[in-house]
Amino acid sequence: MTTIFQAFKIGSGGFITQIDIVADGTQVCHSDAFGAYFWTGSAWRQIVTTTTMPAGDPSVGIDKNGTFAIVIAPSNTQRFYMMFNGYVYRTDNRGAAWSATGFSNITVDANDDDTKTMGPYMAVDPANADVLYVSTPSGGLFVTTNAGVSFSVVSAVGVGTNPTGGSQGGGHLICFDTSSSVVGDRTQIIYVSTYGTGVYRSSNGGTSWTLTTSTPTTHNQMVCDQNGKVYLTRFDDADNVNIHMYSGAWSSVSFGFGSHCRYIAVNPADATKVYACTNGGELVISTNSGAAWTAPCTVVRESSSDVPWLENTNESFFSTAQIKFDPSQSNKLYIAQGIGVWYTTPPTVAGAVTWNSQSAGIEDMVSNWCVSPPNGSPVFAFWDRPFFWGGAPSTYPSSHGVTMSSSVAIQSGWSCDWATADPTFIVGICQGVPATDDTSGFSTDGGQTWSQFATKPSTSGGTIYGGCIAASTSSNFVWLQSNGSGAPFYTTDAGANWTRSTSFGITVTGGWPTNYFINAQVVCADRVTANVFYVYNFNTGSGSDALFKSTDSGVTWTRQSIPAFDGPASFNAQLRSVPGNAGHLFFTSGVASPPHPASQHFYRSSNGGTSFSQVPNVGEVFAFGFGKAIAGGYPAIYIYGYVSGVLGIWRSNDGEQATPTWTSISNGFPAGIYSNVKCIEGDRNTYGTVYVGTVGASFLYGIEAPNQGGFFVKTSGPSSPRVLII
Repeated sequence: MTTIFQAFKIGSGGFITQIDIVADGTQVCHSDAFGAYFWTGSAWRQIVTTTTMPAGDPSVGIDKNGTFAIVIAPSNTQRFYMMFNGYVYRTDNRGAAWSATGFSNITVDANDDDTKTMGPYMAVDPANADVLYVSTPSGGLFVTTNAGVSFSVVSAVGVGTNPTGGSQGGGHLICFDTSSSVVGDRTQIIYVSTYGTGVYRSSNGGTSWTLTTSTPTTHNQMVCDQNGKVYLTRFDDADNVNIHMYSGAWSSVSFGFGSHCRYIAVNPADATKVYACTNGGELVISTNSGAAWTAPCTVVRESSSDVPWLENTNESFFSTAQIKFDPSQSNKLYIAQGIGVWYTTPPTVAGAVTWNSQSAGIEDMVSNWCVSPPNGSPVFAFWDRPFFWGGAPSTYPSSHGVTMSSSVAIQSGWSCDWATADPTFIVGICQGVPATDDTSGFSTDGGQTWSQFATKPSTSGGTIYGGCIAASTSSNFVWLQSNGSGAPFYTTDAGANWTRSTSFGITVTGGWPTNYFINAQVVCADRVTANVFYVYNFNTGSGSDALFKSTDSGVTWTRQSIPAFDGPASFNAQLRSVPGNAGHLFFTSGVASPPHPASQHFYRSSNGGTSFSQVPNVGEVFAFGFGKAIAGGYPAIYIYGYVSGVLGIWRSNDGEQATPTWTSISNGFPAGIYSNVKCIEGDRNTYGTVYVGTVGASFLYGIEAPNQGGFFVKTSGPSSPRVLII
């Protein structure tokens, strides 16, 4: 048998931060977390995979910064350019295969909150597919005239500075004046906006540059219409100047309603019709080339024949990154948005704008956790969206769990668990930012529908969000919050009341989970004995870590051991109890800093945490989980990590043995996806089925299928695992 991995259909809920469309209708887009997509005509297809990227490429690994920009060459729409993980790539077959260019790596952050909705940061000369400009946030502007064989710095336009509060520079925006002449296969008039300095103009194909007079010095997006007029929006419109326009001299317009109109597009069939867009998806319209503008249109989100839950999520904010017309269509405007790609036939008067989803095929959410209860379906927890019930892997969900209030923009599911005594009962932490947007609660039907807890734990500093939660029964849970909020809370009445645990047998002054955005899942319920919990503390205040056990529902705790786990256990540690085996625990410190594999170990205990031992031959484990056993044996253990120095997804059916055996069921990139693995869980009902949560590619699932021929080879040395070659 071999394990086949594919995407579990959830849908787009990350943030599509760029879309490019050219005259023949070719479309590409990319997410802020991972990957890039090509529109096939019926669905988006991921084009950053192990089969499309160059073999042995230096950007391939488990630590990446994602796709920073992608553009189509207007004169050769088979050709795309992409900046991925700080490198620039070229494809001449629409993403079926990429080749590395001669661009030297420059570190970029594709998920920087300030700059990820700016851009695009790359532009191809409309007259010459070999001419590409590439902006870097703080390293300058580069150009190639030979399709990426070599690059040179455009030093005349300088280096971008940082937006207020930004972690990286604002770089450069580039646009070509298609109405200008073409000399030597080069468009002659080009504009470059350098963040912090202003807009430069070249009238000789980029040979020389002049800073325009009275130029705006900051930017968000910049376009040039078919008549040569430049429109520029800014990241910061605090002075109430919303749009700058250039036709030989700069002018500006103030809308007077204070909206951040950061995005702009001109109808390619009629340059008089210009559309600005707020960061909430509201269109502001001009029908006279920017001389006058309407009030903002209200947003109507009317999905969704493709991904049903997109119209059934009650978020109040239509987060926006870019708008762009499809020049192959008549008056069709697209928006790159926080939950996918949408389009509309834009109005010409103020009123309502209806956005329709074109998001099928995009899987770009960041996973947090997954549970697979006995006799039930998996439940997935994500950043930016709470809980999805995984009833059918090939069908998009119609809704997601926990109803958000109308004032909530986004909300995340940080952790969930099924009750040992009643696996149909699921608890989950579901909170937004700020933490007062807390809809944490429970499901009595395996995660299909949810109700909020009657009350929430609180501290002297107010509600603290995030963390991890464990359930023993349908009334007894332990919630360990993050952000340094301290010791865990427990409830014995299904959340009607919460009490902080204070009795640990020793003085504990620290060592509980810190920032909410880490993935420390370090509290668990015993999977046999009711009202028994375990919790890990990475530093009790005396310089040592500790494993604590409670046998009275979380009221009091006893230190079982001082395990001295290696690795940065304060960050992404995972402590889990083994189904059907009282007192059996496994532990990993989680993700370490590169280089990999780090000198970490995988630990287990069979005596309730009184002692731990290292699992032989297993190194750095990023995530692990349990699935159904074979013929009533020990539950299958799935890990994403290193066995005998080889990264991959591994399964053991005899984890209770002194030296477990491990079977490779995937290399380090299941389904060819480069995105890091954050969590993993075996199915509790079907042996061999496993769910893999990624950082930016949602969830994958693996199912066993008969081998289609092939042979096994050793990866290295006599003790290394075998790998099936098909």
